[in-house]
Amino acid sequence: MSKQITRIDPGRLTSANRDIFSRIERQGVNLVYDDVLDTLFVEIGGPRKAVNVPVDEYVMLRIDPITLEAAGAEIPQYLSIFAPRRPQLANLMDNLGVDTNQGCSCPVPSGQTGSVVRLLQEWITAFCRSERNGPPPITMLPYRRQREIDYASLDFNPDVTEPPEDAMEQNRELTEIETLLRAHLTDFGRRPDIFLDRETNICYNPDNLNHRIVPDLYLAFGVGAEAIRLRKLYLPWEVGKPPDWALEIASASTGREDVTRKPGIYAQIGVPEYWRFDPTGGRYHGEPLTGQRLENGAYQPIELTTTPDGILKGYSPTLGLSLCWDQGWPRLYDPATNTYLENWREERAARAEAEAEVQRLREQLRRQQSG
Repeated sequence: MSKQITRIDPGRLTSANRDIFSRIERQGVNLVYDDVLDTLFVEIGGPRKAVNVPVDEYVMLRIDPITLEAAGAEIPQYLSIFAPRRPQLANLMDNLGVDTNQGCSCPVPSGQTGSVVRLLQEWITAFCRSERNGPPPITMLPYRRQREIDYASLDFNPDVTEPPEDAMEQNRELTEIETLLRAHLTDFGRRPDIFLDRETNICYNPDNLNHRIVPDLYLAFGVGAEAIRLRKLYLPWEVGKPPDWALEIASASTGREDVTRKPGIYAQIGVPEYWRFDPTGGRYHGEPLTGQRLENGAYQPIELTTTPDGILKGYSPTLGLSLCWDQGWPRLYDPATNTYLENWREERAARAEAEAEVQRLREQLRRQQSG
């Protein structure tokens, strides 16, 4: 099974390696590794009108026509000197990768193409040397389990979710946001230090677990996710912190308390960010989209903007993403890559198209080599 493709994390590199990488980025080069296709893409110039130039069976160069015309065969020749070969490619580039639709914003001046490729060669070499150190270890707060829970004494069943009576009004939107976050942040649930759940219980009184709130969706970073699930309840005093982020989707039965009652409880618990999404455009929440940041015990509004095409957008510092209201449908925008996140169906279709294109180019390369 393929792991999720994530953008390059300079924090995983050595200090010398990060310096080389930043120099490459400034010259308009983007590295893309797709572990499904087992292919390294080197993008130079803007990707929208880019053409693919085979360098090696498992290395493709994406370059805009203007730069390609100016550089001729210089870049492919340089790349072919150090292009990794299978099976080393997947191992050496395992933590590389960005969305293959995301590239650099400007072409490399033709006079600099040789120096850019030499920088790439230097970076690849440095990365290979630092690969033995691996990614930084995952850190999480120790789960401090206290007394046993008398589940029979609770006035609710923690094994049963309690969706509102009009859940069909919000299920599609809730599932879309949950799916996008689970893929983007938790590696489809494989991150042990990130807890993401929907319609389950956060208790906020250690002496009475019936004092609880049930967010539509909530998230905590740096915690023991499996330990939380084993307790069947989110207990901040055992987890070591409150959730970092909570979301409510509007419906007729819950809209009023999402606005009036729940903010006070989330503030009492200490949830740093609270968001509301109203698919109706504001019938239940008063606004289509609302983001709030906890400051000195009270929630303050997060600024929203509207794009020229009418999409309402607010940036969540906790997620590192912008939540968007697009004609009643939720979207998540990644400002680091200037792209909207795709759900698994959209990503699978894009991958199938990319795989067909790579296979075509590999066949083209084989024909050229055999001829």
